[in-house]
Amino acid sequence: LPLSQVTEIQSGFLNGCTGLTALDLSPLSQVSKVNSEFLMDCTGLTSLDLSGLAQVTEIQVHFLLGCSGLTSLDLSPLSQITEVRLSLIHISEPTRLLSI
Repeated sequence: LPLSQVTEIQSGFLNGCTGLTALDLSPLSQVSKVNSEFLMDCTGLTSLDLSGLAQVTEIQVHFLLGCSGLTSLDLSPLSQITEVRLSLIHISEPTRLLSI
């Protein structure tokens, strides 16, 4: 299945990708639901463009949990969200200032 046809991201997708510094989410433009632990513990990410997730209406538990390297995050592409389960963003002990 091409990424452009994916409508739901399953739990643990890209979990623990500590060496990941950049990610193009544009191929995921049809995704409407993000399940738990998406991009969890991706400590190398310093910024993230969420515009590819503009169709998302639901985000599950621990979205971006442990992404302590994030210094910039624009949440405006997630304006279609109608349901958030538990924590939207949980960053424990950030090492840098996070601008949201």
